[in-house]
Amino acid sequence: MSNRLCLIVLMASILCTADLSSAQDAVAVSPEIYTVLFENDDIRVMELTYQPGERDAPHSHPKYTVLVLEAGTLRVHPQEGEAQDIVVQRGQTSLLDPVERHWAENVGETVVRAVAVEFKH
Repeated sequence: MSNRLCLIVLMASILCTADLSSAQDAVAVSPEIYTVLFENDDIRVMELTYQPGERDAPHSHPKYTVLVLEAGTLRVHPQEGEAQDIVVQRGQTSLLDPVERHWAENVGETVVRAVAVEFKH
């Protein structure tokens, strides 16, 4: 997974939980970044890969956890408020509450990869 996912996960810890009813599914709106590795009735495991300069489309996440595979810098743009740069490190993990509608971009010079597990219940 890319660091872009990690950035999104880290952003979740900064942002408050919001109404997700109008938000888009990350895999549906950015399939070039989010790849489903496994899915069942309880979880969805995704790999995120953000190439330098790449960005995803606005989306949200339910409660989830993330493991950073390749470090880098992501700039997260919340639906409201200012964008924040987040530096993610290889091996970094986070457990995050649902994240409101946002989008992220890789503002660094390296590929950012992460694995995320979204919880469906």
